[in-house]
Amino acid sequence: MYKHHISHTGVIGRLGVRGKRRGEDQENAITGYSGDPRVYRQERPVSKGGRAMTERKTFVRIRNLDDLQAVIDRHVAEVQLADPADTPAALEAVGFGLLATEALSGLLGSCEPSMSIAHYHVLAVVAGVLDALNPAPSLPRGIRNIHLEPTGAPEASWIQPLTAGVGDLIAGINALFPQIAAVAADDIDRSAIAEGAHLSAELPRCYDGLLRVPSAGDES
Repeated sequence: MYKHHISHTGVIGRLGVRGKRRGEDQENAITGYSGDPRVYRQERPVSKGGRAMTERKTFVRIRNLDDLQAVIDRHVAEVQLADPADTPAALEAVGFGLLATEALSGLLGSCEPSMSIAHYHVLAVVAGVLDALNPAPSLPRGIRNIHLEPTGAPEASWIQPLTAGVGDLIAGINALFPQIAAVAADDIDRSAIAEGAHLSAELPRCYDGLLRVPSAGDES
């Protein structure tokens, strides 16, 4: 059975301010699992302020195109419909959107070998963005990696929805970032979000024109 498993242990698990290791009293907001049990469980992370986050599956079995499209649609909708004025909720959408982009990018590379190198660029950019966001007081803790596990070999029919989904996520994240920064009340939030936005702007370049990433105002 083919398995696509994204793990950030050694990357996100040790993220800190500008790449420094955080002290034991400084809990990372975004964590990775290396020893996750092979189960499909529902996570309910909690924000730093104690606010319950959206319940979601972080382990997803991909049996067919419908399962894949459901993952894509859920994360694209969260990014596109996020309220920038609700900083924790908007950062939750961005955090999971970035990790969904990464997981979908990896699956795309498995379906289409020409996309494999781009996936490694995505890994580096996403890690940098999440590193930049970690100091933000409003960033919810407990944002988990998204694991997509196909029950069989990836199919050629997945390439188009994966390509569109990754492109839509990247466009949505990059459109949402400046909106969050513009209304964030906390100075540290604004600084972290601005830095994350700057780094996230590199995501479209990972594919060097292979993805269709709509420009602002493009409704086609």
